[in-house]
Amino acid sequence: MRKTVMAMVCVAVTGGAAGCGGEDSGDEYESASSEGAAGGPGAEQALNGCDAASAEDHTGEDAVAIATDGFSYSPACVRVSAGTRVTIQSNFASHPLEPGNAATREADDGSPIVPTAAGTSVDVVFVSAGAFGFYCQVHAPTMAGAVFVE
Repeated sequence: MRKTVMAMVCVAVTGGAAGCGGEDSGDEYESASSEGAAGGPGAEQALNGCDAASAEDHTGEDAVAIATDGFSYSPACVRVSAGTRVTIQSNFASHPLEPGNAATREADDGSPIVPTAAGTSVDVVFVSAGAFGFYCQVHAPTMAGAVFVE
């Protein structure tokens, strides 16, 4: 059974084009729905080699950073609380960020993570529960990860 999760998100890209719902500040929010490929936190299926049970636990933290480490993300798999800001840092011109399943290169158009091909940093505020995969468009499935929101 697939589950649809409604999420309010704000995405701000540093060093590139704005990714928030509007042209002006990074304070606007847009609504997105996501079908959790892993069925949400606690699911037994893996999403981009990650599962909620073994993901690095950052629940209760306001902000978490994920950075490129060679041809991987560090940490690649994180578990956060709703409302957490996750910053993904990379050279997106060399490692274009895509939301979704890396193995199938299936995009998750409803993900709060937006495709990013420029800049060096993107912030995503996850306010609703769900499982959100991401990957490098060039180096998938090796360079992939997931954010599990509780």
